[in-house]
Amino acid sequence: MNLAVDVDLQKLAGLDQLTFHANMFQIHGGGLSRGSLQNYFVVSGIEALPSTRLYEAYFEKQWGNKKVSIKVGQLAADSEFFNTKYTDVLTNASMGWPAITSLDLPSGGPSPPLAAMGARLLVNVTEQLSVLGGIFDGDQAGPGPGESAGA
Repeated sequence: MNLAVDVDLQKLAGLDQLTFHANMFQIHGGGLSRGSLQNYFVVSGIEALPSTRLYEAYFEKQWGNKKVSIKVGQLAADSEFFNTKYTDVLTNASMGWPAITSLDLPSGGPSPPLAAMGARLLVNVTEQLSVLGGIFDGDQAGPGPGESAGA
């Protein structure tokens, strides 16, 4: 289950072109990859350890009719850097967070079910050209016993 809230702070508090977004996951059951296949290459893009997790929580400020925007807070890198908006209806993992990326990063990287503290800058140079950059915490799960990442 994914619950989300979006707040337009311009309408709510008069803060010009500032929004707040947060969403959480309530994850049920075990994943096929972890429980049956015991591999890192997940069968489904929605597999994770059963739990309730805050996923993303960030502020976004825009300038110049969405020509420039910055996000700051707990962000998921896959939502803008790896996935396309057209793959949300697919439950397989072929268009999600690449396994090579998640194996190279502590806790699997800033992707479901763990986002990371960070910042993202988007500059829409033209209607056909955008420049996107981000910086993320290297270990979003932090220290602790056992496995902390999803699949």
